[in-house]
Amino acid sequence: MTKPSSRQLNLFGPDVDLGAGSAPARRRPPPDRDEHRYFFAFRPPADATHSIDIFGRSLCRSLGSRSRLLGPSRYHITLCGIKGQGEAPAWIIAALKAIGGSVSAPIFDIAFDHARGYGRPGEPRAVFLASTQKISVLDDFYWRLRNAMQANGFRTKPGFNPHLTVFYDEHPVTNAIVPPVRFTVRDLVLIRSIHGSSRHDHLARWRLGGR
Repeated sequence: MTKPSSRQLNLFGPDVDLGAGSAPARRRPPPDRDEHRYFFAFRPPADATHSIDIFGRSLCRSLGSRSRLLGPSRYHITLCGIKGQGEAPAWIIAALKAIGGSVSAPIFDIAFDHARGYGRPGEPRAVFLASTQKISVLDDFYWRLRNAMQANGFRTKPGFNPHLTVFYDEHPVTNAIVPPVRFTVRDLVLIRSIHGSSRHDHLARWRLGGR
């Protein structure tokens, strides 16, 4: 595969040009209005998104927050991805689709049992669900997907902390125990997100195998 152009940037960590000899910026600049993100993710089924909505509204009330939930169409568990300014060229999309189709896994169950908040001082915090249980199938899938992306010239950040963002807020949330949100992961999805659009476009989907 041809090396990704210098406009393709790392989705996680500092915004670093993928061209050779780049140096990480110390501070991440604000997202450009034309910033496009392309990432692989697992999405919860409809019944689980309903439970997540109930949890999110309850937590907002307890915080005295008026934050808007991401909503059922945008709840997801992010795996790996890229970002850049403007629409990615067709060969980049084709490469990502080929990568998504090359990595397989059995369907598996996941349970999120606590909520946390993370963000820089003075910025809205991502309030997300996380799990205290290690899920080996999920971890293994992430590393195989990451390795496939690197083998095709895409730079990705090492390390993986599975979580599902529910909303953004300035109130701190630290390891709040919540009733477990459980669901079965059955599909891998390639998603496009355009900054400021408040929507996710599903570009491809792959069914996971049997247990």
